[in-house]
Amino acid sequence: MGNGGRSVKGVPAKRAAKSSATKKDSKSKRKRTEREHDISLADLFLWVTVVDQCQIQPRNGLEATSEAAKLNSGQVQKRLKVIEKRFGPLFRKRIAEKTTAQEENGHAARKQNRSGVTNTLGGALAEIFATIEHLYLYALTLKRRDGAVDPFPEVIEAKKAVLKAIPVTPLRELDRVKLKVRRDRITRSQVWAHRIRQRQRTGTPKRFSDLPKMHPRYASDWRLEE
Repeated sequence: MGNGGRSVKGVPAKRAAKSSATKKDSKSKRKRTEREHDISLADLFLWVTVVDQCQIQPRNGLEATSEAAKLNSGQVQKRLKVIEKRFGPLFRKRIAEKTTAQEENGHAARKQNRSGVTNTLGGALAEIFATIEHLYLYALTLKRRDGAVDPFPEVIEAKKAVLKAIPVTPLRELDRVKLKVRRDRITRSQVWAHRIRQRQRTGTPKRFSDLPKMHPRYASDWRLEE
């Protein structure tokens, strides 16, 4: 006979069901493909702060970073390990200094793990990440300007300039095409908005899902005007 929803082996039914669901979730999480790395935008921006503070004074750079980023030293070190795991060593090795009498007597302060002097790669990454941070802050201003007749033309120009300046093939196939006409993601968003408005006026097709697929490369073949 059933237990009337009261308990299962002394455990309330609701708690038992919740425990079972939690175990299933844990198993499904383990099956998921792990991310290649766990670097966040905050980590990239933190590295810029690290470089800026360490270049003011390497000896106290990481302490100054902790204050500027409002993180404790352990948190800063943890994020630095994540960044260096992905990009490799970003600090120069410590230079051995002459041992003082105090150090010989065993009263020396514990040596720091990092020199505080960033290497050339570290400086280059800071420049890239600072640019990303600037673009991110710029992106936050766009929400106030949506709905313009020809919105954000500078976004496309900035993208073209960046892709042209670096000798790295874009990851996404659509960005690798040398475009003669505008087939960017902004235009494609406009095209879909136009198709929806047209469907609302004409009533066809009856279902939204019946709208034909639009290959992104041919977005510019559609008329955007009403």
